[in-house]
Amino acid sequence: LQWVLAAPGVQCSDACSDMGRTCDEEAWPLTAEAWEVVVQQTPGLWCKGSSAGGWRHNPSVCTENWFLSPRGGMCFWQGGPGPRCSGGLEDFQTPIAQRVCPCRVEETTTVVASETMQMLDIVGVLSKQRLRKPLKLPADVVARGGWHHAS
Repeated sequence: LQWVLAAPGVQCSDACSDMGRTCDEEAWPLTAEAWEVVVQQTPGLWCKGSSAGGWRHNPSVCTENWFLSPRGGMCFWQGGPGPRCSGGLEDFQTPIAQRVCPCRVEETTTVVASETMQMLDIVGVLSKQRLRKPLKLPADVVARGGWHHAS
């Protein structure tokens, strides 16, 4: 999981997708302590203060002018209920919220699939090899005790 500071006006699902990741709806901080860990793990995020907040799509940092608004630079962590990865930006007349997003790399199901395909290909090659003639191993491989997988 990687916490990301989305560009102003960008929802988490898009910010994560741009990195080749998906927004993880299960990763949102549930306590102020968990939020402080998120702050430490999010590159580029600086909060002049943190508060629970009330916007359903938090966590976010308010991007209003720091000199004109007491909310400018404040981070708000508590959101919900419901999904938060998409939507919410239309709640404001201007893009005043910069989202803090939990982006997760998809599990490596493609690696398992490619390994399965390689095994099927090897089985196919060996079965064809058996139909023609027995597989012969080079003498130096037999002398070393067989093939060794290089790590």
